[in-house]
Amino acid sequence: MLHAQNPRDLSVAILLANCYIKLGRVEDAVNILKPLEPGNEGNSELEYSLAFAMMQSKGDAESLIRMEKVAAAIGSAKAWTAAGSLRMHRDEFEKAKADFDQALALDSSVVGLNTMAGIVRYALQDPDGAFPYFQAALRADPRDFQANLYDGLYRMQKGEFEEARALLELALELQPESPLARVKMAQLDGMTGRYMEAVAVLEKLEMETPKWLDPHVQLASLYYKLHRPDDGQREREIVQRLETEQQKSGPVK
Repeated sequence: MLHAQNPRDLSVAILLANCYIKLGRVEDAVNILKPLEPGNEGNSELEYSLAFAMMQSKGDAESLIRMEKVAAAIGSAKAWTAAGSLRMHRDEFEKAKADFDQALALDSSVVGLNTMAGIVRYALQDPDGAFPYFQAALRADPRDFQANLYDGLYRMQKGEFEEARALLELALELQPESPLARVKMAQLDGMTGRYMEAVAVLEKLEMETPKWLDPHVQLASLYYKLHRPDDGQREREIVQRLETEQQKSGPVK
């Protein structure tokens, strides 16, 4: 009602827009704030809320550039984190890393920041560089699902199987249906001689996501270890077929 009575009132418009954002009505937030921008470009609250709503609505390059401009102008770790998060989801890992580094320099306590900073480094093939960020995330929140998961993957790569198992078990306790956590626990089981446990998980994943390569690849190896060559050969043929299909269709998004 207040906004309807005076749609040019910035404070009311920003408050209403932020309520819409929390309710998932991001396009309504954009429609409220966009007409108010001309002449108010210096209002950091307006610019941040508009950039955030546009990112949630479109997730395009324009909204990212807008958010990064706001982040630089006001020195906001939260704004840099928001921009980096979207870049990470767009698989723009180098740019996401740069945004997260800007945020870390300003305020490393932003919720989720250390975890995401670690994940992008992991995606950029720098697990050693990622490790300290997962450790920082776990110090802040020992029940951070992604930090437990990725720290577990790191430990597994280093051959620290007991430590990896504890981390992956907690990740699965937090999100029991996570496909990545389940397939990595199965991989760990396979690496530590728990073949039957691994096969049971992988066969279920195979049924749920038949075009996901990882379960088939692991099953092929495990079936041979369990002296089931026919099943192993079947999985190898499935892997070859899926790889051919993916090459024809292009990279999986």
